[in-house]
Amino acid sequence: MTSKKMNYESEIRIFINDIEYFIKKLLNLNAKVIKRYSFIDEVYTPNNETWDIKTKCIRIRTYSDSEESKILLSSVKLYKIKGFEFKQSKYPEGKVVLYTGKKDIVIEILKDLGFKHLFTIEKVKGELYEIPATHNTDKFIIAVEKICYYSSKNPEKRESKYLAELEVWGENIDDIIKKFKNRIQLLKISEKDITNNSVPYIVFKNLGFF
Repeated sequence: MTSKKMNYESEIRIFINDIEYFIKKLLNLNAKVIKRYSFIDEVYTPNNETWDIKTKCIRIRTYSDSEESKILLSSVKLYKIKGFEFKQSKYPEGKVVLYTGKKDIVIEILKDLGFKHLFTIEKVKGELYEIPATHNTDKFIIAVEKICYYSSKNPEKRESKYLAELEVWGENIDDIIKKFKNRIQLLKISEKDITNNSVPYIVFKNLGFF
């Protein structure tokens, strides 16, 4: 079997307008929760440079059950092929872990590198659902998350929303699109509710940074 690490991670995000209805659809497909998680992402930006956060992001990630934090770098390529949009990681590992350690050290490293905190995303409730294989789809996992977000300048003003994520690992673009479309069809998701934007970019827009 080919390791994930030898392939590339492709993703789409799904906007969830009615979380109870969405979960009911998953349960009707005999989906089961295989993991629960929560973590905080603190998104940073260079002090003296403007990054395109749509394709590149530096963040500090801290899981609720960990005493350490990680500096993560994500860099993606955006695709739009025959009207279908998704993003694919630039690096085979997906997000690259640049450093792992105590939170105060992690913050100091980013300051030394010339970065400042821009906003925070709290994934307050994350669940991974495993959906059994059908005649059109292989077995796959969908992440369903409740996120809360706020800017560093106004942390008291918090907003929240539900999102889902689908991942496909591989390099063949036609195969990737086929898997995405088969899964979307099975889940009965409208393409208007799908985006190739990352969560940091969605939050960046919602917080009015441009």
